[in-house]
Amino acid sequence: MDTYDPEAYPALQFTNKSGVEVALDILNAAAPRSLSYIALGPLTTFAQLVRQHGDMVKGRIGQVVCMGGN
Repeated sequence: MDTYDPEAYPALQFTNKSGVEVALDILNAAAPRSLSYIALGPLTTFAQLVRQHGDMVKGRIGQVVCMGGN
């Protein structure tokens, strides 16, 4: 089975956008301070999002939740 087959996962929306672009789309559609950003792994995408769109992140994200461990 091809793991990237859209027919195999009809509930998923496949895209060629980067993680930052997808997150920015979600931020733009949200009310101020209404989102929780949940990071389950490395914070690279979140760091890029903050660097490129810091004011948007501060205005739309109410909390950031990170999973820690080693």
